[in-house]
Amino acid sequence: MTFGGKSTSEDIEAQRAKIPDAIPNKINLISDALKKELKDIIHEVLDERDLEKKLNGPYDFPDELL
Repeated sequence: MTFGGKSTSEDIEAQRAKIPDAIPNKINLISDALKKELKDIIHEVLDERDLEKKLNGPYDFPDELL
């Protein structure tokens, strides 16, 4: 591209075709061990929630208890 020069759409398309595709780099923000530990903790909390739900009855609809 030159200043004041005439450029056609074919020139611009040719320049765009020369640009290689971007290759994204994969970055592991969380290690595999930490992922497994977080998953285990989440499942443990959900299991405790289910147990508490069974012990206390339906907590979403307290009117049904009466």
